[in-house]
Amino acid sequence: MNSSYYKYCIVPQCKSTTIKTPNKLFIYVPNNEQIRKKWLKLARRDDVHSLSRNSRIYFCADHFDISITITDSSVLYHQK
Repeated sequence: MNSSYYKYCIVPQCKSTTIKTPNKLFIYVPNNEQIRKKWLKLARRDDVHSLSRNSRIYFCADHFDISITITDSSVLYHQK
């Protein structure tokens, strides 16, 4: 994923974008249909079924309790 893409947080009422908050981490919502639906439901998105599975959508770091665990060069993110 190219990090130069314009990104914005899809959580309702969140105003974070890569322009307004360039140093904030934006986490890509997985394309897997079941996982994506769970993430969108947790974000209280009413339009879960209208968002394409192929869309590049993101949550900003504000909506995660980011505990970074480095094991074999992997980084794990835990949702709040």
